[in-house]
Amino acid sequence: MLALVCALHTPDGWSKHPAATIRQMREGALERATLRGYRAQEFWLHRDGMSNERFSEMLHARGIQGLLISPRPDDDPSPALRWNILRPSA
Repeated sequence: MLALVCALHTPDGWSKHPAATIRQMREGALERATLRGYRAQEFWLHRDGMSNERFSEMLHARGIQGLLISPRPDDDPSPALRWNILRPSA
């Protein structure tokens, strides 16, 4: 399972972006995931004011093995996701 994470200000900001390149990036990611045998699920980074820690925990609970984050608005910092908790320790 792969997560396609919309980091824009609205849940459909990636799929309805005014720039065709941004929309095509999402469509291409979904297509490639399917071609490679992955299921892709879309998530919105800012859902209900969710914290980075809670978002990380949600990804872990859903068994997400990889993620692709949409382009972000210039005024948004990179999300500080806790990727290390997503990987089981050896």
